[in-house]
Amino acid sequence: LGKQADVPAQFQTGMTEMLTDALVNSGRFVVVERAIIDKVMEEQARGESGGVAAGSAAKVGRLLGAKFLVSGAITSYNVSEKKEQTGFGPFASTTIKSSANVGLVM
Repeated sequence: LGKQADVPAQFQTGMTEMLTDALVNSGRFVVVERAIIDKVMEEQARGESGGVAAGSAAKVGRLLGAKFLVSGAITSYNVSEKKEQTGFGPFASTTIKSSANVGLVM
């Protein structure tokens, strides 16, 4: 998901992980994250540069193209908290309930 300035990085990462998990768990897709492809290509380039022993270098080849590219952005984000107090006196406790509303565009 695209980075949004007003959305916490942990939330963005969590949303990305949830989407990735849903796609993988559907059993209908092979999901490869762009960052992983970049790392494979870096390793291939390292082997080509001569910086790795020839016998152990990753072979440079063609990567298969993606059939689908999933991209999105968080368009709105807000969090609300509600405090609830139960009990009384020394037996009182406060519970904070948080909820978030998120807008996404894919």
